[in-house]
Amino acid sequence: NVKGIGFVDLLKMIADSSGFNIIISDEVKGIPPTSLTLTNIPWDQALDTVLMIGKLHATKNGNILIVNSIEKAAEEAKKEAESRELNEKKIPLVTKIFPLSFAKIDDSKTLLQVYATKDRGAISVDTRTNSIIVKDTTEIIEKMKKIIETLDTQTPQILIESKIVEARES
Repeated sequence: NVKGIGFVDLLKMIADSSGFNIIISDEVKGIPPTSLTLTNIPWDQALDTVLMIGKLHATKNGNILIVNSIEKAAEEAKKEAESRELNEKKIPLVTKIFPLSFAKIDDSKTLLQVYATKDRGAISVDTRTNSIIVKDTTEIIEKMKKIIETLDTQTPQILIESKIVEARES
């Protein structure tokens, strides 16, 4: 039970009861004080409630929780995504040919197109040799290889055999 307590002090109380180390950003200090009455609530549920009330976001890193505003967390996630995208563009492309034995080449191409790297990867087919030619990063090619190995199998068939026996008394 707390009345008119700042979010920094409230998060410190949760840190004491949880055993986690909590790093609080400067944006949290500007949030107006709040009052809470919680009974028989686990600390993680209390933390989630406090974060929701204060429009905050927590990132877990081992035994550390980093608390900052949702806006700053979204901005950091956007920067991380842009950085990841830039790094993906730097990865060299590799070409690999996958011969197919049983799968239909057009169906396989359509299926693999989903896994190709956006704006970089390319998939083409050679109907003469029933092969798929993939140009993409090594990681994506390994994924496609596993998919092709799994799907390029012979369709199970059933053999129905009958024998007619004719018998006479003579």
